[in-house]
Amino acid sequence: MRKTDAQPKAKPPCLARGANDSQRFRNQVKDKALAETAAVIEDDDSSILMESHAAIAEAVNRRDTAPAD
Repeated sequence: MRKTDAQPKAKPPCLARGANDSQRFRNQVKDKALAETAAVIEDDDSSILMESHAAIAEAVNRRDTAPAD
């Protein structure tokens, strides 16, 4: 088998696309709005993995620095 024919290595679950941040925000953090934002980001196939992680980090930052209700 030539190197170009080899299957790519599977990414660790924490780095795979759709790393389930939305489920974690929904079930553990109990933040429905943040979970929905993360789900939209996770489902966006046009962004690369690092962009997705950065977008989710930005959403968390906005949540953590927002005024209290």
